[in-house]
Amino acid sequence: VAVTHIQESAAVPDHALALDGIDLMVVNAAGIPILNELSSPQRTALSHWVRNGGQVLVTLGGQAETLLQTADWLAELLPDSVASAQVTKLDPSGLETFTSSQNRLPTFEGLQLPKTFGRDGVGEMLISGRTSRRVSQPFAVRYVSGFGHITVLAADLESAEFADWPQRMDLVTLLIGDSLRHADEDNVSESIRLSGFADLAGQTRATLDRFELKRPFSFAVLAVIIGVLIALVGPLDYLLMRKFNQKSWIGWLTFPTVSVALSIGLWMAAQPRKSVSTEPTDASEASHSEADDALLRTNSIEFVDIDAQSGFGRLFRWSFIYSHPSNRVQIATRTTPETKAVADKFHHQVLAPFGTPSLAMGGIQIESSGKSCGVSLKQTDPESPLSSQIDGMRLSPRSSKSFALQTQFSTDLPEQTLKRRRGSELLNGELINTLPVDLLDGMLIYQNWVYLLPTRLPAGSKIDEVDSLRQKNFRWQLSRQRALESNSEGESWDVSVVDQPRRLAEMLMFHNAVGGPRYTVLRNEVLGHLDFSSLLTVDRCILVGRCKTPWSELVVTTESADAESSPEATRSLATSEQSNSYVRLVLPVEEVRR
Repeated sequence: VAVTHIQESAAVPDHALALDGIDLMVVNAAGIPILNELSSPQRTALSHWVRNGGQVLVTLGGQAETLLQTADWLAELLPDSVASAQVTKLDPSGLETFTSSQNRLPTFEGLQLPKTFGRDGVGEMLISGRTSRRVSQPFAVRYVSGFGHITVLAADLESAEFADWPQRMDLVTLLIGDSLRHADEDNVSESIRLSGFADLAGQTRATLDRFELKRPFSFAVLAVIIGVLIALVGPLDYLLMRKFNQKSWIGWLTFPTVSVALSIGLWMAAQPRKSVSTEPTDASEASHSEADDALLRTNSIEFVDIDAQSGFGRLFRWSFIYSHPSNRVQIATRTTPETKAVADKFHHQVLAPFGTPSLAMGGIQIESSGKSCGVSLKQTDPESPLSSQIDGMRLSPRSSKSFALQTQFSTDLPEQTLKRRRGSELLNGELINTLPVDLLDGMLIYQNWVYLLPTRLPAGSKIDEVDSLRQKNFRWQLSRQRALESNSEGESWDVSVVDQPRRLAEMLMFHNAVGGPRYTVLRNEVLGHLDFSSLLTVDRCILVGRCKTPWSELVVTTESADAESSPEATRSLATSEQSNSYVRLVLPVEEVRR
């Protein structure tokens, strides 16, 4: 665990991209002087980082009101009932019970967190206690903001009463969850033995890095080829020498002849199958289409996430590009009509090589992934989004490279709130597809229930009654569990399967909901930001669907292409073999008291 203690405001980045390497941020009263000096870009960067999935632990003790006034960006991310709460005296017994402490704490001051968990104050209560007047009071509550979480503790852990408390670190560890814990090493070791990787990202890599032109050959195939060569040379030499009265010089002709002929045959068999465009505009475009289709292929998986309540959106696309001959390419992005219809403002669009040089992905050589290309960043003015492209990516013959696109944007979708009866875990009322795309194989997920939507839900269409949809246990849906006469039967996860991208996408989106490493025997650390299991709270539901076309477009050109052409006018030279795009819309849920 690496910890950075911020001692001056200049150390805080002014862009959310610089915070990507942070798993947890702790904000306390000792940082009030630094928080007061933060500039507007720094506050915006922190806010975007939290909404993009960042985790924050904030201690709101006796100086809670001053801290929230100073960190206005943090107050905006919390419910209004928390930002306007008052400080009160708290009895420490709740914290002592939570940490199983045998050491007494004195009475301390803390923020009076709201007890009513309505639409404005919904959160997951982690620690319950009471005030000095013996009135029940939440001590720690976790709130959802965008795709991130803010854990609020009503105590100043750096104050004198907590400084010498032996269980202070135990309290922090219990509050931040799995951030300091890893998956079971025995299960992970078993997955490495079976597949060569220890993370879901490794199985995703193996799935995306499969191309029709990139035909792998096992040792058995190579052994057969060598056997054929030996069989042709041995008997052929024997028969020819017998025919020509055992002339030994015959062998000097048959062996190279057979070797050259077999090499030519294997080389011709390894050539890609070429295909010509059905409707070329002219002869030159037809020839280019035939050549380019044989040169470059791409496989991609894409996730578009939108939080309707905060108006924050993001896009993550992981792609592999394959080249049959040696090549050097440039890769840029182009905005699609779907994204333009949703995004009001782009915060950044960054395209860069993607990989982890460890057993998580099965092992990647840093020399081949980082030094073979360059990433050029550009920003015309402070108000324009930061964007990038990959220049000079070298592709060896019959090789592939990995890269990822990450985009953040603001959106203004029509407001929609789903209803839930008081005391019930099921939704009711209407559901409208406010997205500009049709949703295929859609699901509406609320806590541990999933509502199976029609096979195709057109854009703008409405379902009058959600409770009329087919309902299933969400964990059973993920594990393909079936109810039998006397028990149930599920489908175990196979780490060696690399030809089921849709099943893999479900696991990436809700890994912890199905049991995490206990089910898949794999960690989910590299792509953990895609896991929305923690957003399945009482005040939110998630609309999930597959899209027919991606929300982002890659423009792949070779060095010989016209560098002066704008990306909007440049034709991509890469053909997509496999592309899977998913959209997730997080909607608020309101309790109806009737």
